[in-house]
Amino acid sequence: MKLYELNCLLKSSLALEEIELIQRNIVSLIEKEGGFLIDEKKPFKKKIANLVSGGIENKERIAYLINLIFNLEPVKLEKLREGLSKENQIIRHLILIKKTPRILEKRSKLPKDFIQKDLETIKQDKTTLDQIEEKLEEILGK
Repeated sequence: MKLYELNCLLKSSLALEEIELIQRNIVSLIEKEGGFLIDEKKPFKKKIANLVSGGIENKERIAYLINLIFNLEPVKLEKLREGLSKENQIIRHLILIKKTPRILEKRSKLPKDFIQKDLETIKQDKTTLDQIEEKLEEILGK
């Protein structure tokens, strides 16, 4: 499964309930194809730089934006695109492949004098271990 991000522009003339219904339909379409939702943002109004063919009647160039992040098999992505294109309230949609986040361990850079002190303590511990081994040999009579 790959990680995807879906952005949809919806007509600004829609009511908020209709937009939430469309968003639920998109989520159910993703789940129907075997994917699962990771993150879902609340739809919000967005100002658009250029008029988009097919939908915005407003001279203010405003549309609602839906943003979803989900996992889906790459083979089933085409069926999702077909389902999105059938929805006539969606002006435009964009599906992006997201990189899976990696958790990186931080490497700390220790000062050399700190490392030198650690080496000295290790040497001291080694000498004490050697002394203990000698005493054990004396006691056991080897």
